[in-house]
Amino acid sequence: MEKATINETALQQHLTIMAGEIGERPPGSQKNKEAVAYVAQVLQDIGWEVQLGAFECIDWEPGLVHLEADGQSYEAFASPYSLGCQVSAQLVVASTMDELQTAQVEGNILLLAGQLASEQIMPKNFVFYNPEEHRELIALLEEKSPLAIICTTGLGRVTRVF
Repeated sequence: MEKATINETALQQHLTIMAGEIGERPPGSQKNKEAVAYVAQVLQDIGWEVQLGAFECIDWEPGLVHLEADGQSYEAFASPYSLGCQVSAQLVVASTMDELQTAQVEGNILLLAGQLASEQIMPKNFVFYNPEEHRELIALLEEKSPLAIICTTGLGRVTRVF
């Protein structure tokens, strides 16, 4: 097969379609399926043999979130694929793995802040990229058994509820 050359105009067009026309494409969504079909067609058009494996994944639709503490409401957003909950409990805050390891979390609501909320954590058993520190955090969260987890992401007032 002849080696394909990089064409800046074509790359810009692909980026425009993927990021602009198709846009956000979480796993399982119709937009994700459109992106996969688009990339497969582009690769086929340049002579590549393309095989698409089946990938069962539910699509996620965000619901409403109401977060309140001491009568104060906070802006919050549900994290993709999180189960809903309605809980009232003590709030426990942890910013580092050391703080989380010593915190009394079971039966409480856990607020992850600082270092623990500074980056997106890969899903449990994610096969494409899953750093050891993410696996350790997830294992510790499962061991600690909080009723709910809230993350202050540092992106303004955005909060994710798990």
